[in-house]
This record gives sequence, structure tokens and C-alpha cells, in this order.
Amino acid sequence: MSLKAITIADDDSLVGHLDPGPVDLLLCLGDLWDMSLEKAHARYQPEAAFGVKGNHDSDAPFPSLIQPVHCTVKRIGDLTIGGFNGSWRYKPRGHHLFD
Repeated sequence: MSLKAITIADDDSLVGHLDPGPVDLLLCLGDLWDMSLEKAHARYQPEAAFGVKGNHDSDAPFPSLIQPVHCTVKRIGDLTIGGFNGSWRYKPRGHHLFD
């Protein structure tokens, strides 16, 4: 099975400007506003949407359209998706910083 996917991360200005048409999978890889995630979901109409929080994200949950994959595994077709939020601890405070 071949999946059509789009991955977004870090740059909210690109959301909606990429034009792959409807996709099977939307991967959100952090540091995006909830409004951008909702816009991407509406624009790309994915069958499934998975995400991890970036080191600049808040600790609030994802919008209900995005399934978190931090320390878990999800499947779509023959593809297995898993991930980790954030990054290595490079500053004293913040969400999603790990040692």
C-alpha cells in the first residue's frame, strides 16, 4: 500500500501553501500553533493525523484532530508511526525537554 503523506514542523507560514491535495497521512513534528494544525487538517483532509510536541510547544494537549504519538506507536496501512516529544535539555526551563 502506498500512502500519500505530508509532514509539517516549525514553520506555520508554510501550512496551506503546499499543494499535495488530500493526503492519507498528516505528520505534525512540533513547534506549530494549534490554529496551524487545524488549518493543515482542513486543507489536506488526512485519513489519519499524528503528532509530537516540539521543544517550543506548550504542555497543552493537541487539538482533537491530531493523535499524539509520544512514547507510543500507531499504525496506518503498513506503516508504523512512533515518536518522542521535544528535544534534549538545552535550557533550564521549558516543556518537552529531556535528559
